[in-house]
Amino acid sequence: MGKRPEKAAYPPGPRPGWFGFSILADFRKDPLEQLDRLHREYGDAVSYRVGPYWQYLFFHPHQVRELLVSKAKSFRRFPQSMRVLRQWNGRSMLISEGDQWLRKRRLVQPALQPKRLAEYLPAMWAEALKQCDRWQMLLARTEGEKVTLDVQPEMNNLTLRVVAQTMFASDLGAEAAGIGAAVATLSEIGAEELSSAFILPRWVPTARNRRKNAAIGLIDRVVRRMIKEHEGVTAPGTDLLSALLTHTETDPDGTRHQLRREEIRDEVTTLLLAGHDTTAAGLTWTLYHLAANPQVQERLRAEVDGVLGQRNPAFEDIGHLKLLDRVVKESLRLRPPAIGVFFRQALQDVEIGGWQLRRGDLAGSYSWVIHRDPRWFPKPEHFDPDRFLPERFARLPAGSYFPFGTGPRMCIGSGMATLEIQAALAAFVQRFRFAVPASAAPPRPIGELSLRPEGGMPLVLSTRAA
Repeated sequence: MGKRPEKAAYPPGPRPGWFGFSILADFRKDPLEQLDRLHREYGDAVSYRVGPYWQYLFFHPHQVRELLVSKAKSFRRFPQSMRVLRQWNGRSMLISEGDQWLRKRRLVQPALQPKRLAEYLPAMWAEALKQCDRWQMLLARTEGEKVTLDVQPEMNNLTLRVVAQTMFASDLGAEAAGIGAAVATLSEIGAEELSSAFILPRWVPTARNRRKNAAIGLIDRVVRRMIKEHEGVTAPGTDLLSALLTHTETDPDGTRHQLRREEIRDEVTTLLLAGHDTTAAGLTWTLYHLAANPQVQERLRAEVDGVLGQRNPAFEDIGHLKLLDRVVKESLRLRPPAIGVFFRQALQDVEIGGWQLRRGDLAGSYSWVIHRDPRWFPKPEHFDPDRFLPERFARLPAGSYFPFGTGPRMCIGSGMATLEIQAALAAFVQRFRFAVPASAAPPRPIGELSLRPEGGMPLVLSTRAA
């Protein structure tokens, strides 16, 4: 009998020279196209070497579950990636690992429980109505009954105002636009640095560092201003920032102490940025999908009219807006605001998808690819909210849909982000119709820290007919 062929040591993948750094260049040029190409050419498990690290990409739902859920304790987030984000997030919950991460998560978790989300809904709705009023005034000043406007910066400002009011009891006012621009800068630069072999220290006076430092400085000033204002209040409120300022911890020896101000600064910064950036992206793309699919938009409008009429929603009403829930889920499938998870580094030898990873190897998985795989989502580029009817969703393999990640490090703010998008959409369709500008090409997605449309998202806005 012939000798049985041995299994290859590594999954297939590109084997370029120059220590694999050309792969990083491809990711910097167009990460979305690079991910699609690697999956198309090499399959569900891809490997390549960059410098000292073997990197694995896993594109099958079962592999996702292994990597992020069942074997999550065998990995940590890649420290080099975390160093990029630490430049502006400090040592917050987003960056921490192990016991420190669990401690910080427990601090924040109460502010994102369903009971608190119900309390946030009136503020979300009020801000959405203010946005509607601004659009109504714009239409009143415009000849004709419609206007074309870029909704992306407006959604950034909206979600910033919501997170500042609900979680920090602060009014950003005119500062919102500046923060939105700063976050866009950090999203762009952060994506570049995550796919770079070497990052220059912040003190090196390059043009990119000057832009980055200016953005970090602006955000830092706003956050410290919010903290200082809360410190001067004699009766603390019920918001998260007040809770962080009054929180006490007890050491094993019985010593009680409060959180250091830098710890509070780090958590507030992370929640302010993460709490609006991907939410704004999700809301922006959902408005586009409704504009590009007017029949779905009309179905959604009929549902909102039937459940709400013209009144403000109660928290219980959101659960009755079934199509709204499916619209949001389908938008997050087709254009996930976060295109994947941060690279994990193996803490020990571990097997994923039948492939043996050694300690120190890196592994990642990307919803951008898996959400658009026709094996799980037929006609994947077609916007079809009814994919998420209960009977159809139940047939999907676990790990095929994870817009907020999955497993222990799943986004802690997923419930708040979803509710905020739902509330804004319900308010908008009560009063307006959205359309794609005539002859406009489909917006090209750009894979930064959040999925942004290249050149913004111009849509035609008009008042709905009675």
